[in-house]
Amino acid sequence: MSGFDDEELFLSASSLAALQSFLVEQQAQKDKFDELEKKAQERFDATRAAEEEDEDEVTMELFKEDWQLSQFWYSNETSEWLSRRLLHNATNDTKIAVLSAPSAFAKLRTMFPPSLPNLKKNTYLLEYDPRFAVFGSQFLKYDFNEPTKLPAHLKHTFDIILLDPPFLSEECHLKSAMTARWLLKNDGSGQAIICTGAKMLEFVPRLYKNCKVTTYRPAHSGGLANDFRCFSTFETKEMKWEEE
Repeated sequence: MSGFDDEELFLSASSLAALQSFLVEQQAQKDKFDELEKKAQERFDATRAAEEEDEDEVTMELFKEDWQLSQFWYSNETSEWLSRRLLHNATNDTKIAVLSAPSAFAKLRTMFPPSLPNLKKNTYLLEYDPRFAVFGSQFLKYDFNEPTKLPAHLKHTFDIILLDPPFLSEECHLKSAMTARWLLKNDGSGQAIICTGAKMLEFVPRLYKNCKVTTYRPAHSGGLANDFRCFSTFETKEMKWEEE
């Protein structure tokens, strides 16, 4: 028998207070998620226009990083910088996909030009974490282990995609690239931005046509120590490839 079997465990008053505070905070966050998800479902069931009315209240402050899912949110500056690159040539018909980068997606949603009203409904977050279902019809449940298990009507319809594969493994990157090729237009016009650790410096360019590392260095709000890099299949005035 263990020495603990016949003994009662006691917590100090301060420990009990801290535990109670933590539980209250967790329940409050869960209640907020439940409320937002309910609203999103109600909006979806009514019309897509109604769905968009209250979504601006969803911010990344609601979501704590889940390290078991390898979640590390971008800094606000990085999220904004990436969003501007996604919007660099946008028209009212542009379709944008953000894969496994919810902090960039949340920022992007606040930056759509009023002159391009269709952009919001044509932008999707592909993400494994079900908490982000609060984004309603803009959220697509995504598991990189099933890279093309997505709605068939989306195949080869996207103009540009941002990817941040959740794990620094060749398997994860390969399957994420399969998803990108499945989503992007197959007429050669599709563009991709890939953010990942410098560990994948040699591997990533082999997965995408005309892909090179850029001079930009993504940063994370929690001060992630890993050396991160940004790759792209195109250049802009603000996003240049490193000189070889």
